[in-house]
Amino acid sequence: MEATANLSRTWRAFREARPGERFRKAHRNRLRSRKGAWSTWLAVGAGIVLVAAGILALPLPGPGSLLIVIGVALIARESALAARATDAVELRLRRGAGWCRRFWKRAHPAVKTLLVVLGVAIVAAAGYGAWLYSTTR
Repeated sequence: MEATANLSRTWRAFREARPGERFRKAHRNRLRSRKGAWSTWLAVGAGIVLVAAGILALPLPGPGSLLIVIGVALIARESALAARATDAVELRLRRGAGWCRRFWKRAHPAVKTLLVVLGVAIVAAAGYGAWLYSTTR
């Protein structure tokens, strides 16, 4: 029960922190509550394994991206360098997502339709290629 409450508090603090400072703040909090070197090595090792599994799972349907994000977050909790880099990447991703939202709102319906059709075609082509690859092996 204590572990669930602690995880809930940690997630709430992470979510409420300002973008661009979340991972550094999580790293500082982790330094204050450090249990030992083994927990650090275990978290970094688990993070590396999750990132590798996520990269391998990217071409497959499933949570490859989610595994990568969780792995990077585990590593960033243990490393100040990784925390700074992850905060910088988060800011860039948020900026890019904002640009995409603004573009989508201003775009003409014909452009939106073309982009959706193009996206479906790309996904269909990737699926067909994966199917061909799996049947020829």
